Amino acid sequence: MQVTRRQRHRLLSLGMLWGLLSMLCTVIGPFGTHDMLSLPARAGYWGVVVGGSILGSVLVARVQPQNMFQMVALWVVFAFAFALGVHLLNGFLFPGFGYMGDLFYLFGVVAVVVCVVNGMLYLVQFAMPQPVEAPVTADPTARFLRRLPLEQRGALVRIEGKRPAPPPL
Repeated sequence: MQVTRRQRHRLLSLGMLWGLLSMLCTVIGPFGTHDMLSLPARAGYWGVVVGGSILGSVLVARVQPQNMFQMVALWVVFAFAFALGVHLLNGFLFPGFGYMGDLFYLFGVVAVVVCVVNGMLYLVQFAMPQPVEAPVTADPTARFLRRLPLEQRGALVRIEGKRPAPPPL
């Protein structure tokens, strides 16, 4: 499978975002993880949590809802599913964690973060000027013909291309 330049750039950007947020959370140790986990354990924990958040957000962003209500409902489902995943991870890692109140607390935290991040992204997209398409000044036909040898130049009628045969197995 070939990956386009734009897809590589997006993957690189998401990877850098994952790395930066994971390092930030590892160093800061929010929600008591600084006191409960060693540095390598914190790095692993926050790598998983941030990675899951980014992956889930990318998957949710691929869905094209028909209206604002569907979009909000989709993000609420994401927030609850993500909170449930973190709740299960915390129940496995931290003794005494795992009550329903903890799940609702996590859902509230995740919902607030989802709202803040999506609101910031919306404001950035709204505030940034939309790229303007540059007017095409060169004739693409003339540009193509300039690449041909002089004896093959003439009126362009059609261009054909053949797909290469697949390699033998």
